[in-house]
Amino acid sequence: MVRFFSYICIGWLVLCSGVKAEEQIPTNELIAQGLQVRSEDPARMAIVITELEARSLSSTETYYLTFFQGYSEALQGNFDGAEVTLEPLFEQPIPHDLKVLVTNTLVNVYSARGNWLKGLETIDVLTQLIAGAEKTSEDYQNALAVKAIFYNQIEQYKLGLTHATELFGLADNTRRRCVATILMIDALNKLNLPLSPNTLLTDSKAECSGFPMLSAFATAVRAERHLVDGALDMVVAILQPKIAEFEAADYPPLIIDANYVLANAYWQLEQKNQAVALLSRLTDFDIVDVNKARLSSAYQLLADIRRAEGDLNAAIELMDKHAELRHSYLNNVTSKLMAYQLAQQQITEKENEIMLLSSQNELLETKEKLLAANVENDRLFISLLCFALLVLCMFMYRTRRNHTRLKQLAEYDALTGVFNRGHFTQLAGTALEYAQDSKQAVSMVLFDLDLFKKINDTYGHACGDWALKQVAEACQQVARHNDVFARIGGEEFCILLLGCDCDVAMDVAEKCRVAIEQIDTKPSGYNFTIRASFGVSDNQLSGYKLGRMLADADEALYCAKSSGRNTVSLYDPGAEETALLRPDGSPVT
Repeated sequence: MVRFFSYICIGWLVLCSGVKAEEQIPTNELIAQGLQVRSEDPARMAIVITELEARSLSSTETYYLTFFQGYSEALQGNFDGAEVTLEPLFEQPIPHDLKVLVTNTLVNVYSARGNWLKGLETIDVLTQLIAGAEKTSEDYQNALAVKAIFYNQIEQYKLGLTHATELFGLADNTRRRCVATILMIDALNKLNLPLSPNTLLTDSKAECSGFPMLSAFATAVRAERHLVDGALDMVVAILQPKIAEFEAADYPPLIIDANYVLANAYWQLEQKNQAVALLSRLTDFDIVDVNKARLSSAYQLLADIRRAEGDLNAAIELMDKHAELRHSYLNNVTSKLMAYQLAQQQITEKENEIMLLSSQNELLETKEKLLAANVENDRLFISLLCFALLVLCMFMYRTRRNHTRLKQLAEYDALTGVFNRGHFTQLAGTALEYAQDSKQAVSMVLFDLDLFKKINDTYGHACGDWALKQVAEACQQVARHNDVFARIGGEEFCILLLGCDCDVAMDVAEKCRVAIEQIDTKPSGYNFTIRASFGVSDNQLSGYKLGRMLADADEALYCAKSSGRNTVSLYDPGAEETALLRPDGSPVT
């Protein structure tokens, strides 16, 4: 069944389509749209190619145009031309993502042409290209699909099933899950294994409902499953209403598979005339590599029918055609490989038999000794196991305790209990990358306690430490739980606000300033006021780089210090002076 994927598998990976016809669209956007629609809308793909051919392109843009041209040739069934167009790209310094796309396409081209050796070599190249890729990535999942299709086509269904099952578990969209279910059902059909999961048929129907061509393929493999299970009436009920639709699709592999499965069901239902009509239709097709395996089965079934009718001459002629097609399908490389593997397996089995006989003789001689020693060994084993478990538990307890202690020292400021500078740098860097990827706002509030040295000199360092703790607690009450709050210097603190622009950050900074100024210092044994100056910046002003954002917030902080302290300053790269707020919230003029 999966053989007809050679006509469409090159484009299944694309998950969405729809290009707006816009004049003077930038080349990079035109390339991105071509990648989107290359399999779902060949007509629009042709428009993209035509427009790119009319433009002056950079070398990288030219590589993408070449890929589109080769891809389109493959979609049109010109696999020879696609190979000639795409293979030279491997010799060029093309981007990694384009190399993965080219490799995926060439695997399918080689498969369609029956060049299994090159296909296997390219599978190895693909495996190297995606080494280290996240399993949730598009490249990894697309590679799984290509491998599953290829292995099913060379009749290595166990390998195909393994890759398709992994894809089914990882796929994050309906199109990939649809393809995975089709490949899984096809492999299980050929291996004559029960469906796993048992909802696979209904899953396939549901996942493929939004994709007309894939839905047709899913219908065909489901019908073949019913044929394997002996549910012949179900085969007829599913395929008979679809035969005209499959004919209209004009994909020979799909028509051949559907007609063969339906004819087989009719034959087993003793409806010979219907079976013969369908099989005779198949003999009209041109013989191409992608059709040979199923066509050979069709000729074999038709030969069985003629033999049952007593027409031995016709049966022999049809069986000769079946043998010719089957022999042609199994090329010399595959045949030799399979013969070599079979011979190696037979040799291994013989060696195992000899080793087993020798081992049995030795076992008979030592059996008495082992039986006598078993009881003592069991006692010793149980004692050692208990001791080992005790040591392991103690080790795990100490390791966990030490890990917790080291983590506390490495990530938190020992005095205030907030993050230290090192851990803040790590968390803030990660948060900024996430904000950039998801296009979220992010802002930075940097503040420094005013005249803190005077507090230390006047009231002592113990009082200064007390003040730092109170400042941290007061600001934690203002900040959100997911804000990254850290002490990054002696009396310097920083808050990273994810999802907040500068207006929100200015409000948070002002609330922190007020909260710090309202700290009751009498519990320290002294009566004094704590004040702080604040600098604020966000991604709109400073971008998403941590160093730049800290530097800009520090510049705003310096401006706040220079303008009388106890103020909030917003970094403004375009102004001669950075915006300030007085303690009452009014701007400094």
